[in-house]
Amino acid sequence: MKTKDEIRDQRLQQKYGITLEEYNQRLAECGGVCEICGRAPKTKSLHCDHDHKSGRVKVDFSQIPSGLWIAKAKYNGGIFIATGLSKSEVSKNIRHMLKGASWRGVLCWPCNRALQSFRDDPQLMRAAAVYLERFQHTSAVPPAPTSGEKT
Repeated sequence: MKTKDEIRDQRLQQKYGITLEEYNQRLAECGGVCEICGRAPKTKSLHCDHDHKSGRVKVDFSQIPSGLWIAKAKYNGGIFIATGLSKSEVSKNIRHMLKGASWRGVLCWPCNRALQSFRDDPQLMRAAAVYLERFQHTSAVPPAPTSGEKT
């Protein structure tokens, strides 16, 4: 029977392409708190934040005369290459590599959910911050932006 750590390690590898050791190392580096808000988790462990776009990366497959399959993908400025005896094997391997490359860090559930709600779009998050800042330090309703002003 597998230990709790072995089960967690397997789950992290399958879902995010990282090991429990890598997760624990990152957790130690950030002091065991959310990398956005700085809060420690109350009950659950911190979530693995990852870029969901890694699942939509174009992968090119080719087979060389010896029968070996090669998969190539470009993601976040890196080039990933996997080789194997079957197309399904290299597909699985390259997807695993891309999952690992997409892992960004550890976040509490509210911060992780916020990124998802803003579709991982920094520009959209900045616009939301500007919107909220319009309401800071005042009880009056601020004027609506003018037609050429971005919110």
